[in-house]
Amino acid sequence: MAAFTWSPDGAKIAFTATDSTTAEEAKNRREKRDMIIVGSDWKYERLYVLTVADKTVVRLTEGAVHVTAFDWSPDSSAIAFEHRPTPSPDDWLSADISIVPRIGRGRRAPRETERCGPPPPLVA
Repeated sequence: MAAFTWSPDGAKIAFTATDSTTAEEAKNRREKRDMIIVGSDWKYERLYVLTVADKTVVRLTEGAVHVTAFDWSPDSSAIAFEHRPTPSPDDWLSADISIVPRIGRGRRAPRETERCGPPPPLVA
């Protein structure tokens, strides 16, 4: 687990975790055939939600989505998250923000009026 945060209503925990090692990768490691090809075979940070009451875990991100930051909406109904196509430091220019509304029902771009997390600090 890389990062986690409780939902404002205290019923869920959102967290990120790195892709686990596949059976083929473990076999290659044991056989000393685990060469690294830079720029391929990425291990992504995925976004998950744990429901505390029944201990169920739902993975919210799939495919080429590397989650770098996330936060709950004030009413705990959605999560906004920043993501990139790969974990490469060179992909920071490709970062984007998406929202998972009604936890586990796909993702979409945020609307201009939406805000997640605390308000930004005022500058005097």
